[in-house]
Amino acid sequence: MDGLRTFSRRRFTVLAFAVLLALAGSPLFAGFPSTEVFLPAVGRLPGLFGAQFYTTIWATNLTGSTVSFTFEFLKQGQANTNPASFSDTLAPGETKTYENVVETKLGLTDALGGARVTSSGEILVAERIYNQEPGDDLGKTEGLFFAGVPKSFAISLGQSASIQGIDQGGSENFRYNFALVETAGGSPTVHVVLYDGSGAALGSTDYSLHPYEQIQPNVEDLVKNLATTNARITATVTAGTGSVLLAGAQVANDSQDSSGFEMSFRDDLLGGGGGGGLSAVVHDGTLVGNGTVSTPLGVNPAAVVTSLNGLHGAVTLAAGSNVTLTPSGQTLTIAASGGGGGGGLTLPFSGSASVPAGAAFNVQNPGTDGVALQGTGTGAGVYGQSTSGNGIIGTSSSSWGVHGVSSGTGVNGAAMRAEGNGIGLFATNTGSDATVVATNATSGVIYKGFANGGTLVFQVDATGVQGSSATTGQAGVHGTYSGSGQGYGILGDTNSIFATAVYGNNPSGTAIWGHAGSFNYPSVIGENTGGGLGLYSKGDAQVDGDLTVYGNFQVAGGGTKSFVSPDPTDAGRQIVYACLEGPESGTYFRGSGRIAGGFASIEVPEDFRLVTKANGLTVIATPVGAPAVLTVMKKGLDRIVIQGSADVEFDYMVNGVRAEIPNHPAIQPNKLFIPRSASDDMTRRMSAGTIRFLKRNGVLNADGSVNLETAHRLGWDRQPGWSASSEEDR
Repeated sequence: MDGLRTFSRRRFTVLAFAVLLALAGSPLFAGFPSTEVFLPAVGRLPGLFGAQFYTTIWATNLTGSTVSFTFEFLKQGQANTNPASFSDTLAPGETKTYENVVETKLGLTDALGGARVTSSGEILVAERIYNQEPGDDLGKTEGLFFAGVPKSFAISLGQSASIQGIDQGGSENFRYNFALVETAGGSPTVHVVLYDGSGAALGSTDYSLHPYEQIQPNVEDLVKNLATTNARITATVTAGTGSVLLAGAQVANDSQDSSGFEMSFRDDLLGGGGGGGLSAVVHDGTLVGNGTVSTPLGVNPAAVVTSLNGLHGAVTLAAGSNVTLTPSGQTLTIAASGGGGGGGLTLPFSGSASVPAGAAFNVQNPGTDGVALQGTGTGAGVYGQSTSGNGIIGTSSSSWGVHGVSSGTGVNGAAMRAEGNGIGLFATNTGSDATVVATNATSGVIYKGFANGGTLVFQVDATGVQGSSATTGQAGVHGTYSGSGQGYGILGDTNSIFATAVYGNNPSGTAIWGHAGSFNYPSVIGENTGGGLGLYSKGDAQVDGDLTVYGNFQVAGGGTKSFVSPDPTDAGRQIVYACLEGPESGTYFRGSGRIAGGFASIEVPEDFRLVTKANGLTVIATPVGAPAVLTVMKKGLDRIVIQGSADVEFDYMVNGVRAEIPNHPAIQPNKLFIPRSASDDMTRRMSAGTIRFLKRNGVLNADGSVNLETAHRLGWDRQPGWSASSEEDR
């Protein structure tokens, strides 16, 4: 299984081998009957080198009555509110097996995702997903087992679950993938953290899921270039509605043996939590009676609530006027809002609680132009402090939410002051005006944004910060960092694939210029955690010096990878050679040899041996000067042996696959050819050949405009910033 929607929706690269968890694995030994269960990884998919992946489903009726059920396929990377499905019945005690269920029951031959099974009575459901080589019988297949997990076991807002066995890029040579499945038809945000064996956090990513969506990332989505063993993942639902299941799979890179990992389940599901639960039964010494007790099994009657205001059984708490009820895990928070009465309240505060020195409070009833809270004093006019929530919240439908005025000078004359280890001052505005507007009386410059750790960062729906200069050699916007550690002169940050973090436009000079005084740190950093572009150049880009890429180097829009040499015979020409390309990360070496006594041995260079996978070598040998039949008798990373029908010279080429990147899927989910808005003119930045492809697959209409039906079907139009066009679009 190879990333807030203020994070942008990231599509995941699905590796056919690892994603399906389909290579010989150890079973999971959990299984719980229920009327609604989920399977984390189900599919029918062609793999590399002729491999084919299938899924078998078992369904058992453990009740004494006939049960009807419906199997729904939750296709990966999309909402599944109307999924492909089939229905069947089970007689009392009956078990049915559905081989190759995705193809035989749903007619799908190239699909991957999860599954949801709902039934009229409790049934036990399990799956095996496996690889079957062409011509092999089922006895030779290699696969992985997952038990169906009841919907009630999923985690919801404020709850967490963990999986173990994360091993990738380390000395043990494994890779690891995990699955998230939304189980309640909601849209939750899941915060996923990777911890090493000692419990130290290595990295994290937020995922926003559609209703009944299944995604299957690789752990490198959490930490790039990961190298760790014995790590674990913890997933927490931090926002939104719905609930989530978590599962993992560890795959050995050489043998392809795999192991499945089921998520940790909450104590209360099994009667845990220290109350005895299902592990203890309270009864008197006579052991008589019908087995009923007046209190929960194993619980001391003095330790439980047997009634609430005279009510017994299931009791519902209902929120009244100006009251909210907020569940989070095992905690129910009851909060009151607003005020009562009609006369207002005037202080200063008097009482036993601690009051900031010099602070005065005046609370009035808000009228048409009324002030909700106004304070004056020799210290703070209004002082709010909170260790976990908001110190001060101001809301207004017609004027200022919070309005600060000061007649002083310097730092102590600030109209509003904010301090914090995290965000000192944070403000949002969904309209077109600035989130925060601060005017400098000397320069007249208007700053818009919020303060983050003392640095002014700009965030609005229009322009965050705009600078212009009419003086030659002077910057419109200039940022300087003089600290001793790593810092930024100017930092632009976006989590949306449709937004640009830093945009520079200069038709006659340098659009963005960066200079770093330390050899350790780059002059310009471009990063986009929402799946978009870290750095984007609208025209030709040149690099004077070495260029190092950590990760994949891709050329999109119909371009090529090439080297350029001057024509040594003509100053008006240059020679451009394009790279040879193919569906794998290949390595090679070549040379010449001679058959002597019927044989020749080719020594494999050390550099080739160190970076090449042992399996998958190919050798081509061609006789030179005389006809002969040449045969490769042995091939390996130590040496290659050639046998010839005559003692002749020969040329050879040996090809392999990079050891650290053994599998390269040529067909991947689209990430680079997505329009930024409904008005995006993609023809401006794509080649004519690429535009023809985009018209054929439905990204673009025949006239080159964005196909809005495709954008809606694939969820692009639900990304932040989609409806807004930009200069880049035009």
